[in-house]
Amino acid sequence: MISIKALLISVTAMIFLGLTFELIFLFIDIGYNILMKSYPVTKSVRQPLYYLLIFSGLFIVMFTGGFLTSMYAKRYVIAHSVVAATIVCGIALYATSSGYDFTLLSVLFIIIGIAFTLYGNVVYKRNNEERSAEDIR
Repeated sequence: MISIKALLISVTAMIFLGLTFELIFLFIDIGYNILMKSYPVTKSVRQPLYYLLIFSGLFIVMFTGGFLTSMYAKRYVIAHSVVAATIVCGIALYATSSGYDFTLLSVLFIIIGIAFTLYGNVVYKRNNEERSAEDIR
């Protein structure tokens, strides 16, 4: 059975972290635009820098969501994580797109988000197994 508590906590945390990261990204963008006016040479770095920031932010947000999902879901942890990641990626895509068109980049966004969430599950499980092994000793 799906745990509503685990889904609510992980989806809320991912949305909160995503909005916080978006605010940080906005400040970095403003600072970069000011820097670009003084140093036009930095114009060529803009797109790779943005992709790096977005990719790292997506990793942090989805990884934390997967970690929290593993903490609160007692059973069916992978199913909980996939559902939570799909909900959050769907909300993010709906909020950023004007229509309902799915591009290759949006499908990759969902797949990578689910993968990062599952990686958060793996890390939590590995840490939890190490702690339980220490308790036995």
